Amino acid sequence: MLLKEYVNDRLDEGETNAVIEGLQNDVRANLDDALNHIPPEDWHAEITNRQKESDGQTLIWLAGRSDPSYSIQE
Repeated sequence: MLLKEYVNDRLDEGETNAVIEGLQNDVRANLDDALNHIPPEDWHAEITNRQKESDGQTLIWLAGRSDPSYSIQE
């Protein structure tokens, strides 16, 4: 699944107040505005792993990266 597909799925589920934050860049935006802030190479990148934390945060790894690239906070 691509990052853009995952973000769109979460928006379709009504998570309009969630925030996505780049852990390797300075991106921070509401999910519904993510397209305007996430670099195209990340927006179209394959997600290789997702890990949901107990505090409602989801960590997202993109292809080719050993550390999490983004977090989404509900």
